Amino acid sequence: MGTYLYLPTYKKQKQKKARAKERIRAKKKEAEVLLNKIDDSINSGETLLSQGKYSQSIEKFNSALENANKNRNIISIKKINDIQSRLKLAQDKLFEENQNKIESLINEGKQYENIDKFKSAIKNYFKALKIMYEQPESVDQIEKIRELELKITEVSLQQVENLLNEGNSLKNQMKFDNSVKTYNQALNSTKNILDSEKREEQVSKIKNLIDSAYSAKIAGKTDKAKQLREQNQRTESILAFEEGLSIISKIKDPKLKSRHKRVINKYINDVKIDIIKSTILDLGTKFAHLQLNEIVEECEEDENLVLRAVKKMIQNNEIYAKYFESSRAVAFNKEANIENIDKLKENLIFEKDVMLDFIDVLERKFAEWEKAEKNKTKKL
Repeated sequence: MGTYLYLPTYKKQKQKKARAKERIRAKKKEAEVLLNKIDDSINSGETLLSQGKYSQSIEKFNSALENANKNRNIISIKKINDIQSRLKLAQDKLFEENQNKIESLINEGKQYENIDKFKSAIKNYFKALKIMYEQPESVDQIEKIRELELKITEVSLQQVENLLNEGNSLKNQMKFDNSVKTYNQALNSTKNILDSEKREEQVSKIKNLIDSAYSAKIAGKTDKAKQLREQNQRTESILAFEEGLSIISKIKDPKLKSRHKRVINKYINDVKIDIIKSTILDLGTKFAHLQLNEIVEECEEDENLVLRAVKKMIQNNEIYAKYFESSRAVAFNKEANIENIDKLKENLIFEKDVMLDFIDVLERKFAEWEKAEKNKTKKL
C-alpha cells in the first residue's frame, strides 16, 4: 500500500524539477536574445557613427540603452555605462556638426543680405533657427536663438520696405494692378517678422497702401466717367462709373469702401437724372398731360428717381409744367416748351460734382501716420 502511494509522488517531483529546468533554459535563451539585440544596436550605432550618420547612431544607442535599463537584473552596470559613453560621443558629434551647419547657413545668409537678396537670406536664417531649436538647451543657446530671431525680423522688415518702395513707384506710374500685386507680396512677407507688434504695424500699413492703390484706380475710372458725362456720353459714363464700383469690393477698410460706394452710386444716379431730364423735356414738347407711371415707363428708371427729376426741373424752371401730388400726374405747357426748347435745353441744370478727393485724403492720413511712426522710432 505504501509503495503504491510513493510512485505518483516521485513522478510529480520529477516533473516539477523538469519544468523548473525548462524555465531556467527559457530565461537564459531570452537573456541571450536580449543581449544579442542590445549588442546588435550597439554595433549598428558604432557603424553609423563611423559613417558620420550621428542622428541614426543616436537612435541605435538610445534603443540599446532603453533595453538595458529595462533589464538591469541581467545587464551589468559596466555595460550600461559603456552604452551611455557611446551615446554621449554620438551626441557631441551631432552637436558639433549642427553648430557647423548653423554657422555656415548664417554666413551664407549674410552674403545674400549684403546683395539685397533678402528672401534667400531669410530662408537660410530660418534653416539655421530650426537646427538651433533642436539643439540641447543652454543659456548660451537661448541667447543665440534670440539674436537670430531679431536678425530675421530686421531683414524681413528691410524686405518689406523694399517691396513697399517698389509698390509705391508702380502706383505713382498709375500701374495700380502691379502695385497691388507688389503690396500683397510685402503683406505675405510680414509672416517672417517674428516681433508680433512690428508685424501688426506693417500689416496695417500695407493694407492702407493697398486701399490707396485701389482708391487711385477708382479715381481714374470716375475721372473718365465724368469726362464722358461732360461730353454727353451718358450711357458710357454710367458704364465707367460701374467699373469703378466693381473695384470697391477689393478695398479692406469698411468705412472707405462704404464712402466710395455711396459717392459713386450718387454719381450714377446723377447721370441717370441727366438722361431722365432730357427724356422729360422731350415728352414736354409732345404731350400736354402724362401720368407719372407713363413717364417712368418712357424713362425706364426707378419711379422715385423720375419723380425727383420732375420736381427739380419744375423748381429750377427747366420745363414749363406742373406736378399734381393727388393724381400723380404732370401737366405740360406743350406750346411754351416747343417755343422755348432751345432756351430750356441751355437751362438744364445737370447735377454738380460733389465727390471728395478720397485719394488725397488717404495719402495725407497715411503720410501723417508714417511721420508719427518715424518720430516714435527716433525717440526709442
